[in-house]
Amino acid sequence: MLPYNLDISVTVSLTSYPARIKVVPEVIKSIFNQTVKPDRVLLWLAEEQFSEKEASLPAELRALKNQGLEIMWCDDLRPHKKYFYTMQKYPDDIIITVDDDVKYKPDTIEKLLASYIKFPFAVSALRAHCITFDENGCINPYRSWARSINTPHFPSHALMATGVSGVLYPPHCFGQEAFNKDFIIENCLNADDLWLKTMELIHNIPVVLAAPSDGATTIEGSQAEALFKSNDREGGNDIQLRNILNSYDSYCGSRYTLTDRIRISSASFISSDFKEREDSALQIHKLKTELNKIKGSFAYRLSLVFAFIPHSIKTFCDCIRDNGLKYTVKLLLKKLGIRL
Repeated sequence: MLPYNLDISVTVSLTSYPARIKVVPEVIKSIFNQTVKPDRVLLWLAEEQFSEKEASLPAELRALKNQGLEIMWCDDLRPHKKYFYTMQKYPDDIIITVDDDVKYKPDTIEKLLASYIKFPFAVSALRAHCITFDENGCINPYRSWARSINTPHFPSHALMATGVSGVLYPPHCFGQEAFNKDFIIENCLNADDLWLKTMELIHNIPVVLAAPSDGATTIEGSQAEALFKSNDREGGNDIQLRNILNSYDSYCGSRYTLTDRIRISSASFISSDFKEREDSALQIHKLKTELNKIKGSFAYRLSLVFAFIPHSIKTFCDCIRDNGLKYTVKLLLKKLGIRL
């Protein structure tokens, strides 16, 4: 649990579409099962995709309204729906976006909020890529970026949050340009992560990895129409990033572009031993996890008992030898809280 309560509402927001709507109840149940509960959970659906609105939805999903789920209706902005309307409706809230194909671990929200407490000026993510550059100073193709970094570092403009594991956005982190609906539809309708990264750069908001990535549990049967197939494998992200930067790279001035901001941050974030540091940190994390498992085992606790008994007997005998039986008994009774 968090060390103290935040005086800010926390809203979890997601979207879905017909091909995945049957698995969405599993996602939402995992959000309701968090160690830190959100104040509201919003599911945004496009009216044009569900002709009978709620009557078109699975009964299991509709039943979750009794637990607090709010089903909202909007225009179809594809993945952008999960943040676009919620940020405008609840600008004072901490907004956490999640995907509709992942079963979230119970401490997801807790980890993100802990990161927010430490870095309230940054976007906190549980999965992030590091944007890299070629020898000419140009952004590498998306597939060549340092993917799913595993070591929490300092907040950086070189990092791009990816939505799959959950992303936290501080209140009022974007201006109205983030909701340029016409531009989104024309240039980057399938690339919400890249669009939001650009908005973060415009507003000088870095990204931080909230905790070591431990992988996302993708729900079986949810990947038939996954966006990564066109965005990642077929170069869709590169095209959409080029579309965005063609219009926004000089948004804050031509002498210091958004790409410059990433390039400078990337140079300090990525060093020659980056891979070695990542591997070392991953091994340390794995060893800590294994050690915690051992410490929590019955065999380990039993071994402590067997180690404690002979040590205590030796200490008792040494005390008798050095101070006498009467003093030793009094000392023992005192430690046990027994008064004569």
